[in-house]
Amino acid sequence: MLSEAVASLAEPRAVAALAYVLYSCPLTDIAQELGMTVEEVRESVHRAMAAIRHPSRSQPMRDYADDGETVTIDDGLRSFIRKHRMEERFQPRCLQCQDDLPPALHRWKIGRPRRYCSNRCRQKAYRQRKPTGV
Repeated sequence: MLSEAVASLAEPRAVAALAYVLYSCPLTDIAQELGMTVEEVRESVHRAMAAIRHPSRSQPMRDYADDGETVTIDDGLRSFIRKHRMEERFQPRCLQCQDDLPPALHRWKIGRPRRYCSNRCRQKAYRQRKPTGV
């Protein structure tokens, strides 16, 4: 169902919306990756979400969602993600080891997004930044 809604959108708009929703990627990073301005990305995400929330799609989308927050990625959506290499382009990475960061539990969680995958990487980065001999 979601793959049908995404397929009905223009490709840059669909890529921007999925990067924002699935990967919690900041608008500035999406704009840089897609060669757009931040305002164009904001508008694309807004229009894509409005198209997905359209009354003709809203009830089937509610039925499609597992628990209201989690959406199952079907084969059509998975092929779209692979075609546009979205995981490689938009998956947040640890600043220390460059591994993928674990997904955020809640998209609208208050606070700063994670920068390190673990306390070990955070501590290692701190030790590298800390001046020696102090």
